[in-house]
Amino acid sequence: MSVDPLTKKFPWWTPYQFAGNTPIYALDLEGKELMNAYYNYSNDGQKLAIKDPNDQEIANWVDLQIAQMKNDDQALFDYANKYPITITAGNLPQNETSNHNGHIDMVKKGDMTITSYEQAYDYEHGSGAWKVFARDHWTDAKKYKDEFKPVVVKGGFEATITLDKSKIDEVNQNADMHKNGYDLRDKIPDGKVLKHEIGHFLHDSKTDGNSDNKSSEKDAQKIENTFDGKPDTQTDINNYQPYRK
Repeated sequence: MSVDPLTKKFPWWTPYQFAGNTPIYALDLEGKELMNAYYNYSNDGQKLAIKDPNDQEIANWVDLQIAQMKNDDQALFDYANKYPITITAGNLPQNETSNHNGHIDMVKKGDMTITSYEQAYDYEHGSGAWKVFARDHWTDAKKYKDEFKPVVVKGGFEATITLDKSKIDEVNQNADMHKNGYDLRDKIPDGKVLKHEIGHFLHDSKTDGNSDNKSSEKDAQKIENTFDGKPDTQTDINNYQPYRK
């Protein structure tokens, strides 16, 4: 049985948990972190070589956004890591970037029917858990097997977040030079736009994608404020209920 590649980073999770003990909301990606679109990744989530060496500068910038978002918002970062989220950079239409300089595209994956008791137990407790359970607790394992019935698991979400680097840089340059009505109070900290877009992801995944843009925007801002700078031990993000007016 292989070791989770992020064991040292997240020692509080037992190897028998699945998706941070939130299987209804989350899909485990074999220990992957938020993925930088400019790199290749191995099957176990390890970052490999950059896809195009000419993109090294922008790839480093995306890495910085991820690192700063993690440093500022560990709870939200840990939640996002349970999903396949890819971070990229690009120029977005003005109507999408007028307020927050980023955009998120979410796709809901289809529901999955689990027909095997081994697969079901591994889904609940982590890859390889059934073999250990059956070996060490055969009586309980036999009962689980005899009582098992096929279950339908709701599909999770996957997403691509695009950060408008050009606009973020422009705002920060104007703020530094006090140009075009900007001052230092208008500077956009590294990781802030990414955090806001992940706030959208949290809201929309909790509501199963059934929300209008206005309420999603309010909730994303509230999520920023709720989890700002709070470690995972202080914020039970899995029980967070999106704001309703």
